[in-house]
Amino acid sequence: PVNKEVAAQEMSPMRSIFTRSITVKSPMKRGQVIASGDITLKKPGTGISWKEKAFVLGKKLKNDVTPDKLLQKDDLE
Repeated sequence: PVNKEVAAQEMSPMRSIFTRSITVKSPMKRGQVIASGDITLKKPGTGISWKEKAFVLGKKLKNDVTPDKLLQKDDLE
């Protein structure tokens, strides 16, 4: 039998490679408010996860961001 807890622990480091994070669709400037039409998902899952979408929407950006940068919580006011 497979021990699911052990398997989950072994797979944890790889999970971030295969999950996705929130990023912007196009360049956005500091102070802009993020709306649902502004965001998309990209790999890897090392940024803010889609599960936290409600946290991101309506927040102002602290810095300019580009589509190649995964959003991090410290990018948001």
